[in-house]
Amino acid sequence: MNVNTGVSATTGNVVEYNGKAYAIWTEPNGSAKGQIRVKAYNGNTWTAGDLGVSLNYDDTKDAISPYLALHNNELYAIWQENNSYWQVRVKKFDGTSWTFVDGGQDNGINHTKSNGRNPKLAVYNNDLYAVWDEASGNGINQIMVKKYSNGQWAYAHQDVSSSNSNLRTGINKLTTTAGHSPSIIAHQSKLYVAWHEGSPLQIRVAEYDGSTWTFVDGGSDTTGLNHDTTKSATSVSLQVYNDVLYAAWSESATKNQIRVKKYENGAWAYADGGQATGINFNTGEEAYFPVLYAYKDELYAIRHEGSYSSRQIRVSKYNGSTWTSADGGQTVGLNRTSTNSANNGSLFAYNNELHAMWYEGSPSQIRVAVSKSKPQILKGDANGDGVVTPADALLVNKYIQGKLQLTDEQKLRLDMNDDMVIDSIDASMIMSIYLGKGV
Repeated sequence: MNVNTGVSATTGNVVEYNGKAYAIWTEPNGSAKGQIRVKAYNGNTWTAGDLGVSLNYDDTKDAISPYLALHNNELYAIWQENNSYWQVRVKKFDGTSWTFVDGGQDNGINHTKSNGRNPKLAVYNNDLYAVWDEASGNGINQIMVKKYSNGQWAYAHQDVSSSNSNLRTGINKLTTTAGHSPSIIAHQSKLYVAWHEGSPLQIRVAEYDGSTWTFVDGGSDTTGLNHDTTKSATSVSLQVYNDVLYAAWSESATKNQIRVKKYENGAWAYADGGQATGINFNTGEEAYFPVLYAYKDELYAIRHEGSYSSRQIRVSKYNGSTWTSADGGQTVGLNRTSTNSANNGSLFAYNNELHAMWYEGSPSQIRVAVSKSKPQILKGDANGDGVVTPADALLVNKYIQGKLQLTDEQKLRLDMNDDMVIDSIDASMIMSIYLGKGV
């Protein structure tokens, strides 16, 4: 659904606003400068949610890493835009027009001579909070947090740096160690921020009570939530499910694994089994960029898995005790074309259905899919009459002998062991059901 399908786009996220699903992403204009674009979905069609014009402050400059959030019945967008330094820009949409709420000048809400990257938004105590990582005067990225209240942005943490006006510290565990790619969420009267920091990279988590930041990841200077603290971990995502805080991230191993932990009663516990491998569909494949999403009493994790040239969008769901596949459970994921490489998935609910968004192919296209419940089928019942008979087994034998073709639905019904092959084993299993022997 790119504005220009002839150029590559990269995804942001989707939120529902005024009865429509709004999606944000970035794609280049004719001058190869990234533009922040928005479309709105009414259940049938996608239309221009940016009113046909990019959100950029300056469309001659690159803009990337967009993110949407709702606050006070208005839609807020945050992104980074290059103006000698990467500036963190913020706009809001009232249903009619987009307006800058970052001052509307050449610079954004970060320090004017620092690079602000990877911004996110969350609402806490009825105020809007922004988080990002920023390379200030010494080049060591700091995790920065600001609050937007009464039309003004103010830092939500102390600056413990020197008097150097180009150097400001954030909420890093060690301000001498770079922090990157924060995630932010409110939970049980606290604001939580997670990011990766250190060497090897550790998943760090701090909570904010409105005045003070406290680390809730063990508090060590050098280790965080990682399964193996001697390995690097990145791309943390936070989500609340059943009133419990969850964190998911990608961690180095023989192949990168998606790890999940939950924070309850002041302690972190594994929600991925706590073994050497995580929740990857195929633990022998690399997995990156997990995003958690709670929907209808289950927790979902979307990510991309596989080699660089053929990454698949995979989705798993968690019922509080077990992770299972939510993408069909086959060797390919949600990709529109399985031979394409797909990246950076996100999830959203709209019209009482779960949707996924990602980018795929070359030039990369913004793709959106909806999860539909599959009709119940009786295995072995080729014609759908509700009865398994020898005629169904005969149909399999004729197919094996090349005497007839099966429809896709018939193959699904007759593939008794779900190995994606219709063969004599399936025929034998059908006869066993008919004879009352089970499978």
